[in-house]
Amino acid sequence: MLVGCWDQTFYYYDSEGERREKFSERHIPCNPLSVSFHSSGEYFAMTGTDKKVCLYSRDLGFLTELNTMSDWSWCSKFRPKSQELAITTNSGLISFQQLAKKNIFSSYRELYARRDNFTDVIVENIAMNQKLRVKCKELVKKISIFKDKLAVLQN
Repeated sequence: MLVGCWDQTFYYYDSEGERREKFSERHIPCNPLSVSFHSSGEYFAMTGTDKKVCLYSRDLGFLTELNTMSDWSWCSKFRPKSQELAITTNSGLISFQQLAKKNIFSSYRELYARRDNFTDVIVENIAMNQKLRVKCKELVKKISIFKDKLAVLQN
């Protein structure tokens, strides 16, 4: 369970109420008002007292700012199995945000690298049918691959 506290932190707790050590506390720039996980569980949207809607990875890494609202947003919810996010504000405004997942990839001869779930890079050797996942924990913006080198530009 993810808990957003009004001391500007996130905490993960297990089913017995113990704080999970894998994810230490994470400070955020505002007090959280709403947290909504995507159906894949890979990322979530958080609305806060700074009137912004932000996307975070499940490892609590900041990905991107989606929108700035005119008032506090008390509720946001992902549409099941889609990239659409419904957002409501204190003033009664209801808006829908469509997440556009841009395909980020690079190739060199038989090597192919692509972004997966905003934060991971999968490198494939097509000739040998091998795959390698590189967990970056932050938003992957660009990828470049050349010979035996992989470059990743993050947030």
